[in-house]
Amino acid sequence: MLLFARVMLLASAGLTMFIYAVSPNAASYPQTNDRYLIGLLIVIPAVISALWGSNLTTGKATRIIAAAKGMLLILIMLVLFGGTQHVFQELPMTQVEVRQQEALIHDLLHIGATRIYSDYWTCDRITFQSNEQIICAVIDAQGQFVDNRYMPYVVAVQADPHAAYVFPAASPQAADFARKAALKDRSKYQHFTFDGYEIYLPRASSPARNKSV
Repeated sequence: MLLFARVMLLASAGLTMFIYAVSPNAASYPQTNDRYLIGLLIVIPAVISALWGSNLTTGKATRIIAAAKGMLLILIMLVLFGGTQHVFQELPMTQVEVRQQEALIHDLLHIGATRIYSDYWTCDRITFQSNEQIICAVIDAQGQFVDNRYMPYVVAVQADPHAAYVFPAASPQAADFARKAALKDRSKYQHFTFDGYEIYLPRASSPARNKSV
């Protein structure tokens, strides 16, 4: 029974690695998608226990097992060291991003933009950081709904006819919306540029403010 459990754990680890390896997102952005490998942590005790609990006593087998133990410990140490180093390298940039998001939340609330359309990487984070004071729906560069994890947020944003469009300044969504706004009637929106974002707020719901903040 114990052997069967170990085999199943190793099989699940192999399946996880296979799915990760053939994923195009993992190939393009390995560091931002390696979180999907966290399930492999449960396999490590099974592998270690098999090595440490071996009953082989021959000289050659003992040397092989000792070498395997040493390499496994070195591998674990290298992984932990690499992860720690990566965290410290990313910390300054992450702190800047957090402050930028906090400033964005403050400014959006200030102009009354509590229902917004934005990109994938902005939406969930801004909804979470604002404690749902701001509800967001994800759209792509063509304005289509994509990758929305919680559909009630989409319903809430769609129900607001004056929901704002909030996109990173250099994003395809920002460029596409600016082009569409220019082709239509740009005066329908109040345009803000702050915190690295382009914001288009329908004038019917916008307070009297200058064009940029």
